Amino acid sequence: MQQIVADLKVLETGFEGGKQWGGVYHDTRADSERAALNTVQCDMLSAYNHSNALYPGTFPSVRKFEAEIIAMSVDLLHGNSCGAVGLLASGGTESILIAMHAYREKAMAKGITKPNVIACVTAHPAIDKACHYFNIELIKLPADPDTQQLPPAAVGAAINANTICVYSSAPTFPHGVVDPIESLAAVADSRGVGLHVDNCLGGFWLSFMQQQGLGRKFKWDFELKGVTTISLDIHKYGCASKGASVIAFRDKDLRRAGWIPVKDGNTLYITPTLQGARSGAVMASAWGTIMHMGREGYLALAQRLHTLHSQLKEIVRNTKGIQLVADPDLSIVAIQADEEGLNIYALATLLDRRGWNTFTSSKPAAMAICIGERHDEVLKVWEEDLHDSLKELRANPDVKPEGDAGVYGTADLLPDQILDDVMKSYLDVKLTVKPKVV
Repeated sequence: MQQIVADLKVLETGFEGGKQWGGVYHDTRADSERAALNTVQCDMLSAYNHSNALYPGTFPSVRKFEAEIIAMSVDLLHGNSCGAVGLLASGGTESILIAMHAYREKAMAKGITKPNVIACVTAHPAIDKACHYFNIELIKLPADPDTQQLPPAAVGAAINANTICVYSSAPTFPHGVVDPIESLAAVADSRGVGLHVDNCLGGFWLSFMQQQGLGRKFKWDFELKGVTTISLDIHKYGCASKGASVIAFRDKDLRRAGWIPVKDGNTLYITPTLQGARSGAVMASAWGTIMHMGREGYLALAQRLHTLHSQLKEIVRNTKGIQLVADPDLSIVAIQADEEGLNIYALATLLDRRGWNTFTSSKPAAMAICIGERHDEVLKVWEEDLHDSLKELRANPDVKPEGDAGVYGTADLLPDQILDDVMKSYLDVKLTVKPKVV
């Protein structure tokens, strides 16, 4: 088995070399400064590999890990002053699903039968999934074209008697911009609706960055009266292994609204999240990660990431032919073309050929980099590859976008039904085992 794993890991040289980010935010190398953290995580995963959080009486230490992770996260979000509570979910999508279900249940108890949620086109797709699952109408508003933020005035105009919450981002996944949450909270509170803050991507980084006075100054969490739920991923900039996210509620009543006690039949059954059985190993690893990193570790990481983010923004500002889509606050740097005839998707393709997995988005057409710890070692290489790719593209302007960039390059030209089929076919292919070559 060890040889099989070694052979498969050879295929992941891009990730091992730091060029391919892969949704892993901290340095995982055995010889890095995070080596001790990696050891802690592996030890905790191994020690609790066979545990099951569905049985807290059998595994009381797992219950301790879960409760303390929630408590530490709520404290980080300034939730103690208002009595905030939380749940430990498997990731940002589940956290958002749980929050929207709770809002819907609370609204239906008040007689709202056709609930809606107001969000921005920059919102993470998890909100689309949540609204689809729970039969909630999703009202998506255009972003401010200059800032790519959700406009509070437009939100106020869109709220109606069926609105159960407003969905905001801290930051947005496409552009790394924090929505004007102070203004949005005031609007939501004045209209008696909830405000969800999606802090999945910015979790830990944003809180510890602001504690040091880095970046723009604004309030965005439970310090604001109008903020009623916050989703925060521990497995992003909290450096935990995948499968750990907290959904925090301003009060217990909202959290309780989403719980489903089953009392008929032969047993009583209730679980805190969408899942039944849950691995205690992931919880143990997340708890060990937070304890190992500590406040000082997260403060240092936030400062380091902020510096990298600022450096990347400056590279873009100083590079002819491209520009920032908006001025991002953290995590993401989104880039668009600023030169006639320059195809940003073709540029992303050329970077991909040089080993980088550059994310692409549309409306506006853009490519983006998501900052991780490894970028401090490869940022100079990325800058060189960027300049070389631009030079190549200017010499060969007919370069055709390929891969994900190619899909985005043609997406606006395809009817919705065909695009749906293309996206579903992608998953079909992804989940298909390649036939064995005899």
